[in-house]
Amino acid sequence: DADVDDERLLSYLKESFQKAVQYKEYLGWVEKQEYNIKAYYMQKERAWSQTPWKGASSYRSPLTATLTDTAWAYMFQSIWPDAGSPLQVKGGGIEDIRTSGILNQYMNNVLENETNLKFVSDKNIFRTFTTGTGIIKVRRKLDMSSVDCSSVDVENIYAPLYADGCRVDQ
Repeated sequence: DADVDDERLLSYLKESFQKAVQYKEYLGWVEKQEYNIKAYYMQKERAWSQTPWKGASSYRSPLTATLTDTAWAYMFQSIWPDAGSPLQVKGGGIEDIRTSGILNQYMNNVLENETNLKFVSDKNIFRTFTTGTGIIKVRRKLDMSSVDCSSVDVENIYAPLYADGCRVDQ
């Protein structure tokens, strides 16, 4: 058991969190994230309907959505190929070659069937290209038999360890 003053640690964490929030506000982080979402989903801006003439089309160009979706597709395909497997196990020496094929099949079976990593990777890649940051939180389950993965928004990085989101029921 470490000799850490709980009050001092709590005050340090609160102060650190407040500084992070203030820094994000200073940089206009919320406005930038709103712009990213509006650009991807091509939401109209009322102010743009008056420029260069009254009644002009204020739809955004689909360039952001096209580039994001293309990058997402290439990245996801490079991690989870259709014909291959996401994990490659190769023997380090002559004696390992015989057993590496079995281990390769076993590990790929675990990744694809016993974890939610494929779904989480899909979500995380999209989040990375739309907001600029993607974080995968990996936790060992309580029974110590497997791991659980979740994709976390960067603004929710201070969420509790076992949280899957920031709602009360998560």
